[in-house]
Amino acid sequence: MYGMASLSSTFALLLVTESSIKSKHIQQVSGVYLSNFWFSALLWDLVNFLLPCLLMLVVFQAFGVEAFVADHHLVDVLLILLLYGWAIVPLMYLLSFLFSTAATAYTRLTIFNVISGTATFLAVTIMTIPDITYQTNYFSMSEPGVGRFLVSLSVQGVVFNALLFVIELQCMPLLDDAAFLPEDRDVAEERKRVLECQPVVESMVGSPLILHELSKVQQRIGYCPQFDAVLDHMTGRETLSMYARLRGIPEKYVAGCVENVLRSLLLEPHADKLTRSYSAGMALIGGPPVIFLDEPSTGMDPVARRLLWDAVTRIRESGKAIIITSHSMEECEALCTRLAVMVNGQFKCLGSPQHLKSKFGSGYTLLAKVHKEEDLEESDLQLFKDFIESTFPGQTCPNKQDSSLCAACS
Repeated sequence: MYGMASLSSTFALLLVTESSIKSKHIQQVSGVYLSNFWFSALLWDLVNFLLPCLLMLVVFQAFGVEAFVADHHLVDVLLILLLYGWAIVPLMYLLSFLFSTAATAYTRLTIFNVISGTATFLAVTIMTIPDITYQTNYFSMSEPGVGRFLVSLSVQGVVFNALLFVIELQCMPLLDDAAFLPEDRDVAEERKRVLECQPVVESMVGSPLILHELSKVQQRIGYCPQFDAVLDHMTGRETLSMYARLRGIPEKYVAGCVENVLRSLLLEPHADKLTRSYSAGMALIGGPPVIFLDEPSTGMDPVARRLLWDAVTRIRESGKAIIITSHSMEECEALCTRLAVMVNGQFKCLGSPQHLKSKFGSGYTLLAKVHKEEDLEESDLQLFKDFIESTFPGQTCPNKQDSSLCAACS
Protein backbone atom coordinates (compact mmCIF):
# COMPACT_ATOMS: atom_id res chain seq x y z
CA MET A 1 0.00 0.00 0.00
CA TYR A 2 2.72 2.46 0.94
CA GLY A 3 4.76 1.63 -2.13
CA MET A 4 1.75 2.22 -4.39
CA ALA A 5 1.03 5.49 -2.59
CA SER A 6 4.52 6.74 -3.34
CA LEU A 7 4.49 5.44 -6.92
CA SER A 8 1.15 7.05 -7.71
CA SER A 9 2.31 10.46 -6.50
CA THR A 10 5.13 10.56 -9.04
CA PHE A 11 2.67 10.85 -11.92
CA ALA A 12 1.84 14.42 -10.91
CA LEU A 13 5.44 15.67 -10.79
CA LEU A 14 5.98 16.40 -14.47
CA LEU A 15 2.55 18.00 -14.83
CA VAL A 16 3.19 20.35 -11.91
CA THR A 17 6.59 21.25 -13.36
CA GLU A 18 5.20 21.90 -16.83
CA SER A 19 2.44 24.06 -15.42
CA SER A 20 4.70 26.07 -13.10
CA ILE A 21 7.27 26.94 -15.79
CA LYS A 22 4.55 27.51 -18.43
CA SER A 23 5.83 24.72 -20.67
CA LYS A 24 2.33 23.33 -20.96
CA HIS A 25 1.10 26.75 -22.08
CA ILE A 26 3.76 26.92 -24.79
CA GLN A 27 2.82 23.47 -26.05
CA GLN A 28 -0.82 24.50 -26.29
CA VAL A 29 0.12 27.71 -28.09
CA SER A 30 2.16 25.57 -30.49
CA GLY A 31 -1.04 23.76 -31.50
CA VAL A 32 -1.18 20.72 -29.21
CA TYR A 33 -4.72 19.40 -28.79
CA LEU A 34 -5.89 18.80 -25.22
CA SER A 35 -6.86 15.24 -26.07
CA ASN A 36 -3.39 14.50 -27.46
CA PHE A 37 -1.70 16.09 -24.46
CA TRP A 38 -3.62 14.19 -21.79
CA PHE A 39 -4.08 10.83 -23.50
CA SER A 40 -0.41 10.62 -24.46
CA ALA A 41 0.53 11.44 -20.85
CA LEU A 42 -1.94 8.81 -19.59
CA LEU A 43 -0.63 6.15 -21.97
CA TRP A 44 2.98 6.83 -21.05
CA ASP A 45 2.25 6.81 -17.31
CA LEU A 46 0.29 3.56 -17.57
CA VAL A 47 3.27 1.97 -19.33
CA ASN A 48 5.53 3.23 -16.53
CA PHE A 49 3.01 1.93 -13.98
CA LEU A 50 3.05 -1.48 -15.66
CA LEU A 51 6.78 -2.01 -15.08
CA PRO A 52 6.64 -1.93 -11.23
CA CYS A 53 3.57 -4.13 -11.37
CA LEU A 54 5.46 -6.74 -13.39
CA LEU A 55 8.32 -6.57 -10.89
CA MET A 56 5.84 -7.22 -8.09
CA LEU A 57 4.61 -10.32 -9.88
CA VAL A 58 8.20 -11.49 -10.27
CA VAL A 59 8.67 -11.11 -6.51
CA PHE A 60 5.46 -13.04 -5.79
CA GLN A 61 6.60 -15.83 -8.10
CA ALA A 62 10.14 -15.90 -6.70
CA PHE A 63 8.97 -16.19 -3.10
CA GLY A 64 6.11 -18.51 -3.95
CA VAL A 65 3.30 -16.46 -2.44
CA GLU A 66 0.56 -19.06 -2.91
CA ALA A 67 -2.36 -16.63 -2.75
CA PHE A 68 -1.04 -14.84 -5.82
CA VAL A 69 0.66 -17.58 -7.87
CA ALA A 70 -1.60 -20.63 -7.38
CA ASP A 71 -3.91 -21.57 -10.27
CA HIS A 72 -2.36 -18.91 -12.54
CA HIS A 73 -3.63 -16.06 -10.36
CA LEU A 74 -0.73 -13.83 -11.46
CA VAL A 75 -2.80 -12.73 -14.45
CA ASP A 76 -5.71 -11.85 -12.18
CA VAL A 77 -3.42 -9.83 -9.91
CA LEU A 78 -2.00 -7.97 -12.93
CA LEU A 79 -5.51 -7.06 -14.09
CA ILE A 80 -6.39 -5.68 -10.65
CA LEU A 81 -3.21 -3.61 -10.51
CA LEU A 82 -3.78 -2.18 -14.00
CA LEU A 83 -7.35 -1.17 -13.13
CA TYR A 84 -5.98 0.53 -10.02
CA GLY A 85 -3.53 2.43 -12.22
CA TRP A 86 -6.35 3.39 -14.62
CA ALA A 87 -8.20 4.98 -11.69
CA ILE A 88 -5.35 6.52 -9.68
CA VAL A 89 -3.36 8.16 -12.50
CA PRO A 90 -6.20 10.50 -13.65
CA LEU A 91 -6.90 11.31 -9.99
CA MET A 92 -3.28 12.44 -9.59
CA TYR A 93 -3.72 14.56 -12.72
CA LEU A 94 -6.71 16.29 -11.15
CA LEU A 95 -4.95 16.92 -7.85
CA SER A 96 -1.87 18.31 -9.64
CA PHE A 97 -3.82 21.52 -10.32
CA LEU A 98 -3.64 22.29 -6.58
CA PHE A 99 0.15 22.63 -6.50
CA SER A 100 2.77 24.96 -7.93
CA THR A 101 5.96 23.07 -6.96
CA ALA A 102 6.76 19.44 -7.72
CA ALA A 103 8.34 18.67 -4.32
CA THR A 104 5.28 19.87 -2.42
CA ALA A 105 2.98 17.94 -4.73
CA TYR A 106 4.90 14.69 -4.26
CA THR A 107 5.01 14.96 -0.47
CA ARG A 108 1.38 15.89 0.06
CA LEU A 109 -0.04 13.50 -2.53
CA THR A 110 1.92 10.64 -0.98
CA ILE A 111 0.51 11.50 2.44
CA PHE A 112 -2.97 11.77 0.90
CA ASN A 113 -2.67 8.35 -0.73
CA VAL A 114 -1.37 6.71 2.44
CA ILE A 115 -4.04 8.21 4.70
CA SER A 116 -6.94 7.66 2.30
CA GLY A 117 -5.86 4.07 1.59
CA THR A 118 -5.28 3.18 5.22
CA ALA A 119 -8.41 4.92 6.50
CA THR A 120 -10.76 3.27 4.01
CA PHE A 121 -9.17 -0.14 4.57
CA LEU A 122 -9.54 0.13 8.35
CA ALA A 123 -13.08 1.47 8.08
CA VAL A 124 -14.21 -1.47 5.94
CA THR A 125 -12.37 -3.97 8.13
CA ILE A 126 -13.76 -2.64 11.42
CA MET A 127 -17.34 -2.04 10.28
CA THR A 128 -17.75 -5.31 8.39
CA ILE A 129 -19.10 -8.22 10.44
CA PRO A 130 -16.91 -11.29 9.79
CA ASP A 131 -18.79 -13.71 7.56
CA ILE A 132 -16.53 -16.33 6.11
CA THR A 133 -17.79 -17.66 2.79
CA TYR A 134 -16.14 -19.44 -0.12
CA GLN A 135 -16.33 -18.25 -3.71
CA THR A 136 -14.64 -20.05 -6.59
CA ASN A 137 -15.11 -17.14 -9.00
CA TYR A 138 -12.85 -14.36 -7.78
CA PHE A 139 -14.44 -11.85 -10.16
CA SER A 140 -17.98 -12.51 -9.03
CA MET A 141 -20.15 -9.46 -8.44
CA SER A 142 -21.43 -10.95 -5.19
CA GLU A 143 -19.40 -11.26 -2.01
CA PRO A 144 -16.67 -12.25 -1.50
CA GLY A 145 -15.91 -11.68 -5.21
CA VAL A 146 -14.13 -8.47 -6.25
CA GLY A 147 -16.05 -7.87 -9.46
CA ARG A 148 -17.97 -4.86 -8.14
CA PHE A 149 -14.72 -3.25 -6.96
CA LEU A 150 -13.14 -3.70 -10.38
CA VAL A 151 -16.16 -2.11 -12.02
CA SER A 152 -15.86 0.76 -9.58
CA LEU A 153 -12.21 1.29 -10.52
CA SER A 154 -13.12 1.28 -14.21
CA VAL A 155 -15.86 3.86 -13.70
CA GLN A 156 -13.61 6.05 -11.57
CA GLY A 157 -11.03 6.21 -14.34
CA VAL A 158 -13.65 7.38 -16.84
CA VAL A 159 -15.09 9.93 -14.42
CA PHE A 160 -11.70 11.38 -13.47
CA ASN A 161 -10.70 11.74 -17.12
CA ALA A 162 -13.99 13.45 -17.91
CA LEU A 163 -13.52 15.88 -15.01
CA LEU A 164 -10.01 16.60 -16.28
CA PHE A 165 -11.32 17.77 -19.65
CA VAL A 166 -14.14 19.75 -18.04
CA ILE A 167 -11.62 21.69 -15.91
CA GLU A 168 -9.28 22.28 -18.86
CA LEU A 169 -12.03 23.54 -21.15
CA GLN A 170 -13.34 25.91 -18.49
CA CYS A 171 -9.83 27.36 -18.12
CA MET A 172 -9.81 28.34 -21.81
CA PRO A 173 -12.73 30.80 -22.28
CA LEU A 174 -13.21 32.50 -25.60
CA LEU A 175 -12.26 36.14 -25.82
CA ASP A 176 -15.11 38.59 -25.55
CA ASP A 177 -15.36 41.94 -27.21
CA ALA A 178 -14.24 44.66 -24.81
CA ALA A 179 -15.33 48.25 -24.71
CA PHE A 180 -12.68 50.45 -26.26
CA LEU A 181 -11.88 53.95 -25.10
CA PRO A 182 -11.44 56.79 -27.58
CA GLU A 183 -8.41 55.95 -29.68
CA ASP A 184 -5.87 57.64 -31.89
CA ARG A 185 -6.75 58.23 -35.53
CA ASP A 186 -3.94 55.98 -36.79
CA VAL A 187 -5.14 53.17 -34.50
CA ALA A 188 -8.74 53.60 -35.69
CA GLU A 189 -7.67 53.42 -39.33
CA GLU A 190 -5.64 50.29 -38.65
CA ARG A 191 -8.62 48.67 -36.93
CA LYS A 192 -10.74 49.43 -39.98
CA ARG A 193 -8.16 47.85 -42.30
CA VAL A 194 -8.01 44.73 -40.11
CA LEU A 195 -11.78 44.34 -40.20
CA GLU A 196 -11.72 44.67 -43.98
CA CYS A 197 -9.02 41.99 -44.21
CA GLN A 198 -10.71 39.63 -41.75
CA PRO A 199 -12.50 37.52 -44.43
CA VAL A 200 -9.15 36.94 -46.15
CA VAL A 201 -7.48 35.90 -42.89
CA GLU A 202 -10.36 33.57 -42.04
CA SER A 203 -10.07 31.91 -45.43
CA MET A 204 -6.35 31.33 -44.78
CA VAL A 205 -7.04 29.37 -41.58
CA GLY A 206 -10.10 27.67 -43.04
CA SER A 207 -12.49 28.86 -40.35
CA PRO A 208 -15.23 31.51 -40.34
CA LEU A 209 -14.53 32.27 -36.70
CA ILE A 210 -10.84 32.38 -35.76
CA LEU A 211 -11.47 32.49 -32.02
CA HIS A 212 -13.45 29.26 -32.23
CA GLU A 213 -10.65 27.48 -34.13
CA LEU A 214 -7.65 28.53 -32.06
CA SER A 215 -5.84 25.24 -32.63
CA LYS A 216 -5.60 25.92 -36.38
CA VAL A 217 -4.33 29.42 -35.74
CA GLN A 218 -1.81 28.24 -33.14
CA GLN A 219 -0.26 25.84 -35.63
CA ARG A 220 0.64 28.86 -37.80
CA ILE A 221 2.37 30.97 -35.15
CA GLY A 222 5.64 30.85 -33.24
CA TYR A 223 5.80 32.17 -29.68
CA CYS A 224 8.79 33.14 -27.56
CA PRO A 225 7.71 33.94 -23.98
CA GLN A 226 9.58 36.24 -21.65
CA PHE A 227 9.96 33.40 -19.12
CA ASP A 228 12.06 30.23 -19.55
CA ALA A 229 9.42 27.64 -20.47
CA VAL A 230 11.72 24.70 -21.20
CA LEU A 231 12.13 21.47 -19.27
CA ASP A 232 15.41 21.11 -17.39
CA HIS A 233 15.84 17.43 -18.17
CA MET A 234 15.86 17.98 -21.95
CA THR A 235 18.74 19.18 -24.08
CA GLY A 236 18.46 22.01 -26.55
CA ARG A 237 18.37 19.61 -29.50
CA GLU A 238 15.66 17.49 -27.86
CA THR A 239 13.56 20.56 -27.05
CA LEU A 240 13.75 21.92 -30.58
CA SER A 241 13.01 18.47 -32.02
CA MET A 242 9.92 18.18 -29.85
CA TYR A 243 8.56 21.54 -30.98
CA ALA A 244 9.39 20.74 -34.60
CA ARG A 245 7.19 17.65 -34.35
CA LEU A 246 4.47 19.70 -32.66
CA ARG A 247 4.59 22.02 -35.69
CA GLY A 248 3.76 19.05 -37.88
CA ILE A 249 7.14 18.95 -39.63
CA PRO A 250 7.67 15.54 -41.28
CA GLU A 251 10.08 13.36 -39.37
CA LYS A 252 12.66 13.27 -42.17
CA TYR A 253 12.97 17.07 -42.05
CA VAL A 254 13.07 17.51 -38.25
CA ALA A 255 16.83 17.13 -37.92
CA GLY A 256 17.48 19.63 -40.71
CA CYS A 257 15.13 22.25 -39.22
CA VAL A 258 16.74 21.87 -35.81
CA GLU A 259 20.24 22.25 -37.26
CA ASN A 260 19.20 25.40 -39.14
CA VAL A 261 17.95 27.05 -35.95
CA LEU A 262 21.03 26.01 -33.96
CA ARG A 263 23.32 27.29 -36.69
CA SER A 264 21.52 30.63 -37.06
CA LEU A 265 21.84 31.32 -33.32
CA LEU A 266 25.36 29.83 -33.01
CA LEU A 267 24.11 27.28 -30.49
CA GLU A 268 25.64 24.20 -32.10
CA PRO A 269 28.37 23.77 -29.41
CA HIS A 270 25.66 23.76 -26.72
CA ALA A 271 22.99 21.76 -28.56
CA ASP A 272 23.42 18.60 -26.49
CA LYS A 273 23.66 20.30 -23.10
CA LEU A 274 20.82 20.69 -20.61
CA THR A 275 19.79 24.29 -21.04
CA ARG A 276 17.16 26.90 -20.18
CA SER A 277 17.84 29.38 -22.98
CA TYR A 278 16.03 28.06 -26.04
CA SER A 279 12.80 30.08 -25.97
CA ALA A 280 13.67 32.09 -29.08
CA GLY A 281 14.67 28.93 -30.94
CA MET A 282 11.31 27.37 -30.10
CA ALA A 283 9.54 30.30 -31.75
CA LEU A 284 11.63 30.08 -34.94
CA ILE A 285 11.44 26.32 -35.45
CA GLY A 286 9.48 25.28 -38.51
CA GLY A 287 9.34 28.76 -40.04
CA PRO A 288 5.81 29.77 -38.94
CA PRO A 289 4.31 32.69 -40.92
CA VAL A 290 3.62 34.71 -37.74
CA ILE A 291 6.07 34.94 -34.84
CA PHE A 292 5.46 36.54 -31.43
CA LEU A 293 8.52 37.52 -29.38
CA ASP A 294 7.98 38.76 -25.83
CA GLU A 295 11.10 40.74 -24.83
CA PRO A 296 13.35 38.19 -26.58
CA SER A 297 16.69 39.81 -25.71
CA THR A 298 16.05 40.32 -22.00
CA GLY A 299 19.08 39.16 -19.99
CA MET A 300 21.29 38.61 -23.04
CA ASP A 301 24.80 39.89 -23.36
CA PRO A 302 25.55 42.27 -26.28
CA VAL A 303 26.98 39.52 -28.52
CA ALA A 304 24.02 37.18 -28.05
CA ARG A 305 21.63 40.10 -28.50
CA ARG A 306 23.23 41.04 -31.80
CA LEU A 307 23.06 37.43 -33.03
CA LEU A 308 19.38 37.27 -32.13
CA TRP A 309 18.68 40.58 -33.87
CA ASP A 310 20.44 39.37 -37.01
CA ALA A 311 18.38 36.16 -37.01
CA VAL A 312 15.12 38.07 -36.51
CA THR A 313 16.06 40.51 -39.29
CA ARG A 314 16.73 37.64 -41.71
CA ILE A 315 13.40 36.05 -40.88
CA ARG A 316 11.59 39.37 -41.30
CA GLU A 317 13.20 39.93 -44.70
CA SER A 318 12.07 36.44 -45.78
CA GLY A 319 8.46 37.62 -45.58
CA LYS A 320 7.45 36.49 -42.10
CA ALA A 321 5.36 38.70 -39.82
CA ILE A 322 7.08 39.30 -36.47
CA ILE A 323 5.42 40.95 -33.46
CA ILE A 324 7.78 42.04 -30.67
CA THR A 325 6.95 43.41 -27.24
CA SER A 326 9.81 45.26 -25.62
CA HIS A 327 10.74 48.08 -23.27
CA SER A 328 13.87 48.81 -25.29
CA MET A 329 13.45 51.52 -27.90
CA GLU A 330 16.83 50.55 -29.32
CA GLU A 331 15.55 47.02 -29.97
CA CYS A 332 12.31 48.28 -31.49
CA GLU A 333 14.07 50.69 -33.83
CA ALA A 334 16.58 48.02 -34.86
CA LEU A 335 14.01 45.32 -35.67
CA CYS A 336 10.60 46.88 -36.29
CA THR A 337 9.16 48.65 -39.32
CA ARG A 338 6.07 49.72 -37.37
CA LEU A 339 5.66 50.60 -33.71
CA ALA A 340 2.67 50.70 -31.39
CA VAL A 341 2.49 52.00 -27.83
CA MET A 342 0.12 50.00 -25.63
CA VAL A 343 -1.33 51.22 -22.33
CA ASN A 344 -3.66 49.02 -20.24
CA GLY A 345 -4.12 46.62 -23.14
CA GLN A 346 -5.09 49.26 -25.71
CA PHE A 347 -3.07 50.82 -28.52
CA LYS A 348 -2.48 54.53 -28.02
CA CYS A 349 -0.50 55.21 -31.19
CA LEU A 350 0.61 53.26 -34.23
CA GLY A 351 2.94 53.91 -37.15
CA SER A 352 6.50 53.81 -38.41
CA PRO A 353 9.28 55.00 -36.06
CA GLN A 354 9.73 58.20 -38.06
CA HIS A 355 5.98 58.84 -38.19
CA LEU A 356 5.69 58.61 -34.40
CA LYS A 357 8.72 60.85 -33.91
CA SER A 358 7.26 63.47 -36.23
CA LYS A 359 3.81 63.28 -34.67
CA PHE A 360 4.64 63.11 -30.99
CA GLY A 361 8.23 64.33 -30.81
CA SER A 362 8.76 67.56 -28.85
CA GLY A 363 11.88 68.64 -30.72
CA TYR A 364 15.43 68.73 -29.38
CA THR A 365 17.04 70.08 -26.26
CA LEU A 366 20.39 71.82 -26.50
CA LEU A 367 22.41 71.89 -23.30
CA ALA A 368 25.52 74.10 -23.32
CA LYS A 369 27.89 74.25 -20.38
CA VAL A 370 29.88 77.42 -19.87
CA HIS A 371 33.26 77.44 -18.18
CA LYS A 372 33.20 79.94 -15.30
CA GLU A 373 35.77 82.70 -15.52
CA GLU A 374 36.15 85.87 -13.57
CA ASP A 375 36.08 88.10 -16.63
CA LEU A 376 32.94 86.38 -18.08
CA GLU A 377 30.19 88.95 -18.56
CA GLU A 378 26.49 88.66 -19.18
CA SER A 379 26.97 90.15 -22.64
CA ASP A 380 29.07 87.16 -23.63
CA LEU A 381 26.22 84.82 -22.72
CA GLN A 382 23.80 87.04 -24.60
CA LEU A 383 25.88 86.62 -27.73
CA PHE A 384 25.56 82.85 -27.41
CA LYS A 385 21.80 83.17 -26.91
CA ASP A 386 21.52 85.30 -30.03
CA PHE A 387 23.45 82.65 -31.96
CA ILE A 388 21.04 79.97 -30.81
CA GLU A 389 18.00 82.05 -31.75
CA SER A 390 19.35 82.75 -35.23
CA THR A 391 20.49 79.18 -35.87
CA PHE A 392 17.34 77.46 -34.49
CA PRO A 393 14.37 79.73 -35.24
CA GLY A 394 11.39 79.08 -32.99
CA GLN A 395 13.41 77.86 -30.04
CA THR A 396 11.64 78.25 -26.71
CA CYS A 397 12.37 78.31 -23.02
CA PRO A 398 15.93 79.60 -22.87
CA ASN A 399 17.00 78.81 -19.38
CA LYS A 400 20.15 79.55 -17.43
CA GLN A 401 21.10 77.38 -14.50
CA ASP A 402 24.43 78.11 -12.81
CA SER A 403 27.06 77.23 -15.44
CA SER A 404 24.72 75.73 -18.03
CA LEU A 405 22.39 77.10 -20.67
CA CYS A 406 19.39 75.08 -21.86
CA ALA A 407 17.26 75.70 -24.94
CA ALA A 408 14.40 73.58 -26.33
CA CYS A 409 14.05 73.67 -30.12
CA SER A 410 10.90 72.42 -31.90
